[in-house]
Amino acid sequence: MQDDYLEHTTGQGLLIRVNIRHGTFLLFRDGTPVSVTRGGIVNQIHPLTHIIFIGEAFDFTRVSVNTIGFYPVERSFMKIPFNYLGSSVIRYIRIPVLFDNVDALPAMVLYSRTYWPGPLPAVNEGMRYFIADPKIPRQSIVKLKTKYPRARVIIYNPDEMVAVRIEAQEFDKGVPKNKRAVDFVEREEAFLLAQNPVFAARVYLRKTEWRRMFSLPLFGRLLPEEVNTILTFLDTMIRNAEKVDELAKNIDALKDLADFYTGLSHVFHFEMPPVTRWRDEHENQKRQNLQHLILAVEAQSRFWQKEEPGKKAQFLEDALKILKKQEAYLEN
Repeated sequence: MQDDYLEHTTGQGLLIRVNIRHGTFLLFRDGTPVSVTRGGIVNQIHPLTHIIFIGEAFDFTRVSVNTIGFYPVERSFMKIPFNYLGSSVIRYIRIPVLFDNVDALPAMVLYSRTYWPGPLPAVNEGMRYFIADPKIPRQSIVKLKTKYPRARVIIYNPDEMVAVRIEAQEFDKGVPKNKRAVDFVEREEAFLLAQNPVFAARVYLRKTEWRRMFSLPLFGRLLPEEVNTILTFLDTMIRNAEKVDELAKNIDALKDLADFYTGLSHVFHFEMPPVTRWRDEHENQKRQNLQHLILAVEAQSRFWQKEEPGKKAQFLEDALKILKKQEAYLEN
């Protein structure tokens, strides 16, 4: 019976007890179970998140996989380590979680070299994330979403901030294939904003155009995975600030941007408690970021209502009212 459970004590002293058979866990702080609200219901028993990497470009020879592990949490995101083939650098995928003030959480991480992983463990009430390499065919994405409609598929782009490049055929046949995006973006800014916000973010960050980074959500619909990718860019730049003088000079601006996009990511959890907590934390401090977020969510609400009307679009309208501290009708 003991083999059905895993226990782990985090650096903060939190006790995590995983029920392997049921795919759930309990989290204790000072002997008291930690609760979160999901779908309007307070829960003390939490489902495991499943993260499945798919594609030959990933390398797990030096990172543990196909097991339940305990992973660090920063700003309400769980960080899952992995290697990319041909690189010795440990990279991270950021997975949103509902917990605040925790330093680690459990998850099941799996790996399949093919784009169809075969039979997978049941997730019950948990979330399933597929992390695919850039070569995944569109039909494989459709197949995954058909089989696992509640799952999220994230395509990982291995490009680093220091090596932003564009392909000539995507923009102008007269542009050399190796021309830097920062040399070309002025002519194609409308295209960047409308078609590829992640690419636009990489360009603006490279050019240290912080104002445009705050304005980016005002020009087109963002998806949750795009916000997470932008946060990954910012985290990388903040980590590298100790080694790069240009980043060190701009560390405050980078942290402000990371804070703003963290707030936007909370909105895209489509769960109201993280949004309310973020608002409460910013009413007195960093109020400017709260104003930025209100403008961003107002714009995103319009874009989502136009392109994908439904419960998520309605949630954005309700989140906007919460951020403005107006009365809002919240559906579970």
